[in-house]
Amino acid sequence: MHGADAAAVDLAACAEATADVLRATLSEHEQAPAGTHAPLSAEERAALGEEVFAQLLPALVLALGHAQAPKLQRRVLTVLSFVMQRSTEARLSALSPLQCGALLGTLRALLSSPQLLEQFSALRMLNAALKASPALGATARRHGLEAQLQRLSTHAEGGRPSEVASSAAADSSMRTRALSLRPEDVVELALQAAALLRDAPAADETPLRSLAAL
Repeated sequence: MHGADAAAVDLAACAEATADVLRATLSEHEQAPAGTHAPLSAEERAALGEEVFAQLLPALVLALGHAQAPKLQRRVLTVLSFVMQRSTEARLSALSPLQCGALLGTLRALLSSPQLLEQFSALRMLNAALKASPALGATARRHGLEAQLQRLSTHAEGGRPSEVASSAAADSSMRTRALSLRPEDVVELALQAAALLRDAPAADETPLRSLAAL
C-alpha cells in the first residue's frame, strides 16, 4: 500500500511476495527429510489449500485488472494461470458468488483480447475450472462465455475465418512468439471448453440466486 490510499497497491511487490509464498509451499515437500512426518494431516492440508485458494485467486484477479505494464500483466497472468491449474471442486466452491463472477468476467475479457497468449491462457484456465467443477458451467453461460467460445471456434467449424486467425499477424508479443502459439492452438482449446460447457449441468437455482451469482 502507498500512504493512506488503500487503493494504491504496489503490484510488483505483490507479485514478488506471491511468488515467494508459492515457491515455499511447493518446495516444502521436496525439502522434508525422508521418514519425517508431515506437519499437517491430509485433511488439514486440504482445508488450508481451499482457504489459500479463496484468498489468493481473487487477489490475482484484482491485480491483473489493475496491471498497466504489459510485462507485469504477463507475470500476473502466468501466476493466475498456474493457480487455476490446481483448481478442485472444493476450492472453487470456497469462492463467493462475487469472486466467482469476477473470475469469469476476467476470463471473458481475456477471451476478447486480440493477443493469442491471453486467449490461450484464458482457455486453459476455463478448461481447468470446468473439469474440476462442471457446475461452474451454468454461471459461465450466464456470463456470456458460451458465445465467446463459439466465436473462437468458428474457424474450425468451417464458417468465416475466426478472429483468432486475424489477430495472429497483429500480435507482436515477444512472449507469444517465444511460445510459438498458433491460432489452431487456441481453436483446439476453445472446442474443448465449448464441449465441457455444453455438458455442464443446468443451474438448479431460483432467479434470485442466479442474479446474486452475477
